[in-house]
Amino acid sequence: MKEDLLIAFILIYKNPELFEEVIEFQRDLNQHIDEKLKLDAKVACEKGCSYCCYGWEVKLTFSELLDFIKSLNNLSDDEKIKTAKRLEDYKRLKDIANQPCPFLDNNLCVVYPSRPFVCRTFSSYDKNLCKTKTPFEFPPILDQIIEDIKEKIDTISDEFIPLFNTKTSVKNINFNHKDNNFFVNLFDTFVLTSENGSIKLKPHKLAQKFISKI
Repeated sequence: MKEDLLIAFILIYKNPELFEEVIEFQRDLNQHIDEKLKLDAKVACEKGCSYCCYGWEVKLTFSELLDFIKSLNNLSDDEKIKTAKRLEDYKRLKDIANQPCPFLDNNLCVVYPSRPFVCRTFSSYDKNLCKTKTPFEFPPILDQIIEDIKEKIDTISDEFIPLFNTKTSVKNINFNHKDNNFFVNLFDTFVLTSENGSIKLKPHKLAQKFISKI
C-alpha cells in the first residue's frame, strides 16, 4: 500500500493540477455526506457540538489530508501558532482519554468544513448519549452513505484510489515554526504542505529515484 500511495503522489507531483482535482472530488464527497445526513431530521449533531471530539485519535484518508493541510495553512498566523501548540502538546500525551482533539478550539474544529469522514459521520439521535458516553446505534442512513461513497470512489482512476482508502493519524501532521506552515512527511520521500493557498509536494533526495521510474 505504501508503494501504491507513492505512485499516486508522484503522478500528482508531475501533474500539479491534479491536486485541486483530488481536493475538489473530496469536497464533493463531503457535501454528499452532509446532504444525506440532513435527510434524517432526527440526527442531533450540529456545528458546535463537540462531545465526540474527546478521547480518541482521529485518522483521515490522504485525500482528506490534502484538504485538511490546505485549510490549516489558510488559517491566520495567530490561529496556526495556537493550533500547532495544541498539536504538539497532544503528541506528548501518553494517555489521550478525555483529551480534546488538538484541532478543537472553543467547541469547534478550526477547519470544520474540511473535517474528515470519521468526524463528519459520527452522528447520534441524542446528544446526551454522546455527552454521557453512553453506547448508542448510529443512524441507519450511514449505511447508505458508506455505500454511496464507495461507489463514487470506484469511478476514479485506479492509481488514485489509495489516496481515498488509506488512512493516517493526525499525529503525523507537523508544524514548521520557521515557515509557519503545517506539513506531513510522506515516507521520507515527499513533504506535503501548502503555500499561498496551493498544495505543494517537496521531494526529498530519496524521491528522485522513484520519480524517474514513473
